[in-house]
Amino acid sequence: MDRDRVEKGFAGANMSSSTHVGRSDDTFSKQISQTQIEKRGSSNSSGSLDAHTRPIKLDSKGLPLVPQPSRFTDDPLVSSTRPCIPPHRFIDRKQNWSPWLKWAVLIQVSLMAFLGPYNAALINPSLVLLSKGIGVDSKTAAYTTTTAIILGGISPFLWTPLTNYYGRRPITLCAILLTILGGVGSGVSPDFSALLGTRALCGFGFGGMMSVGTACLNDMFFLHERGAKTGVYSIFVTNGAHVALLSKCSGDLVLCLAVAYHR
Repeated sequence: MDRDRVEKGFAGANMSSSTHVGRSDDTFSKQISQTQIEKRGSSNSSGSLDAHTRPIKLDSKGLPLVPQPSRFTDDPLVSSTRPCIPPHRFIDRKQNWSPWLKWAVLIQVSLMAFLGPYNAALINPSLVLLSKGIGVDSKTAAYTTTTAIILGGISPFLWTPLTNYYGRRPITLCAILLTILGGVGSGVSPDFSALLGTRALCGFGFGGMMSVGTACLNDMFFLHERGAKTGVYSIFVTNGAHVALLSKCSGDLVLCLAVAYHR
């Protein structure tokens, strides 16, 4: 009997100790979980606080600027601001690039893009005379225009990554230089093969001049300003070929008037 009581006592003590240990483990795991939840909550609250306290720059009408100006002084979108209501928001007052400077650059890149289709179509009214001068038929002479247009359409796939990596200005200057070399070479070409190659070089160059315009436009203007500026750029691009025809007609008219005057 005493032996049975001793064994029962040991068994009860073991059960109570295991139960106590199990409860201690559960309590410890609950404390760890509660601590992790509190840490996550504090980190989320601090992250949301940082997001809410980050300064947001607004335009003159109180709307957020897209994209937000950076801290670099070379950024055309950099601006000096003043606080407004609600707090942690700022109204844009003075931009790093003045409006007239942005318009000047816009007109410049639009004019360069205008010269692309202008260059491609300028030779079309003279294809008959050109074919007689280089000893080919007019259909074959038209390949000079086709080659320039094809290269002008393909070359932006190469120029655009280069402008993003090396910058707008050096790639633009390189494209202008290639276009000038191609134009001068076309003027002094002795035969059709040389003319075709120089026209291809010219098309490759003015393709870069046309591709850099939209990139410069996105760099200089906010999202709400790009609609009107893109319209100005599109007017120059789409009317280059039309002006090329008008310039040829006006040149012929001036020549006829000069001949009539001298007679």
